[in-house]
Formats: sequence, structure tokens, C-alpha cells
Amino acid sequence: MSVVQIALRALQFLWILLLTALIGNVLAGKTANSPPTNYAMFTIAFCWIVWFFGMAAAFVEAIAIPLVLLILDAFATLFTFIAGVVLAAKLGAHSCNNRGYLESRAILRDNGSTTKHCRELQASCAFFWFLFACFIGSMVMTGLKGSLRSKKS
Repeated sequence: MSVVQIALRALQFLWILLLTALIGNVLAGKTANSPPTNYAMFTIAFCWIVWFFGMAAAFVEAIAIPLVLLILDAFATLFTFIAGVVLAAKLGAHSCNNRGYLESRAILRDNGSTTKHCRELQASCAFFWFLFACFIGSMVMTGLKGSLRSKKS
């Protein structure tokens, strides 16, 4: 696996770790069910699986099957895109200090500390987009490596 691919996996680790903490904190403080935050946590859990497999494949050639890595990266890319869009749509783009905004969004009314909740969700939305970019990069690198391998045979 190339240095670029390992660097992308390292960035994925950073974003997944931050998202786990932020969304986990949002879910821990909730008083009602919120499908967007539940979906975000599902996406993060799936991304952890993809990341672990991708890192294992970086160091153990026997499990580095380009098609499997490509499919996993594609699903992770799709799921992070959906999570980013859903959070952006549910949050809108307003200041977390605006009381009217906080009270008008159902996703922000689930928690006692709405300003904190708002900031955590806005940061999560941004981090999902960074993670999305990293998974696109990994998917492209895996696709290129797989196509180069098939030409060598």
C-alpha cells in the first residue's frame, strides 16, 4: 500500500475518532430518539470497520483484495455523504447563539444544552465532509492500485 493511502487512512482515523466522540456525546445527552444522529452513529461504526480492514490490508498483503477494499470504501463514501447531507439539511446554517434557530430545529430540541448540542452537530457535519473526501481519496487510490495490478498480470 502506498504512502498516500496510509496517509489517507491516518486522516480517516482522525475524523472517525472525532466523530465518534462528538456524536456519542450528542447521543448520550439526548432525551428523545433522533434518526439523523442514530444514522450518523451507524455510519461511524461502519467507517470503523472499513478503517480497520483498510489498515490491516495495508500491512498484510494476503487480505489486501482490491475489489473488497474498493467496495468497502465505496459504501463508506456513500454513507458519509448521506450523513453529511442529512445533518446539513436538518441543521441549516445559522448561529448556535440564535434562540429562534435552536427552537425551530427538531434535531436541536432533544437535549437540555442546545447550544452545546448545536455546536457538536455542526462540527460533526463538517467532519463528515472531511471524512467523505478521505474515503473518496482511498477509493480512487484502491481503484488505481487494482487496475495497475490487473495490467501487470
